[in-house]
Amino acid sequence: FDIYGLDKAAYTPGFSAYLSRVHADDRQRVYDILHNAIKKGKDTVFEERIVRPEGEIRHLRSWAKLVLKADGSRKMIGACLDITEAKLAELALNKLHAEIEQQLKIVAESEKKYSNLFHLSPQPMWVYDLDTYRFLDVNDAAIKHYGYTREEFLAMTIRDIRPPEEIPKMEAAVAYSKQHDELFTTSVYVHRKKSGERIYVEVKSNIIKFHGRKAEVILAHDISEKLDYIQAIEAQNKKLQDIAWMQSHVVRAPLARIMGLADLIQHCPDSGIESDELLGAINDSATELDNILRDITDKTEQISR
Repeated sequence: FDIYGLDKAAYTPGFSAYLSRVHADDRQRVYDILHNAIKKGKDTVFEERIVRPEGEIRHLRSWAKLVLKADGSRKMIGACLDITEAKLAELALNKLHAEIEQQLKIVAESEKKYSNLFHLSPQPMWVYDLDTYRFLDVNDAAIKHYGYTREEFLAMTIRDIRPPEEIPKMEAAVAYSKQHDELFTTSVYVHRKKSGERIYVEVKSNIIKFHGRKAEVILAHDISEKLDYIQAIEAQNKKLQDIAWMQSHVVRAPLARIMGLADLIQHCPDSGIESDELLGAINDSATELDNILRDITDKTEQISR
């Protein structure tokens, strides 16, 4: 409700109500995604935009999961993560990268323009030699984010910001780049800061000529927080699965016993079983059911935190 900006007391949940909050430009696509998931019986993950009551647009990453109910029918449960800030940053980064790409095409004609764009970029950037792996240039954003001074960077190679297990992957990528004169790539790597902290980085690279040497210019975007968000929502999704399973299966056992005992009291008053024994059995089943419901409530509260 917080993400959607809705009043919990005044809102009636339902598929139509949910679709009404989806951005008009995304509504048919979202409907088709969910309809296709139901048709194929597969879970799905997708991005969508919603419009809050006051008109604010938010970007969401949503998960939809089909759950089999005890009666054999299916229902869909879901969860969502507000990725608006990350999405806007991604759009800004893509815009910035497009501008950088455009400038890199004319770098040979205007090194000054390239240099300004490179050094003023808010995202970490560097240039390294494809033959020696050495850093040839590095911007202020990289210095700030990785913790090395400019002098330290220029005395290092790109191996020095990788953990040992990542070096073979990096060397394979460099070897591939060396086979091309023009190549733009996007990959995810693990980098290591001067402090020893490991971060996940989306790296966009492009081959250039730098002072007559074949090099690659790198734009690095730290996606560690984004991955943490995804892991958090996946953990919540697991809790939702547990709750759905408890509702479909665990609750049925004590409830069935209570219904059976009630039927016995109603239709077989002369069964020969003492009323105290029947009431005790009903009380035991009711206590078991209460504990199960408390467990479901606790799990639900954990998800809402």
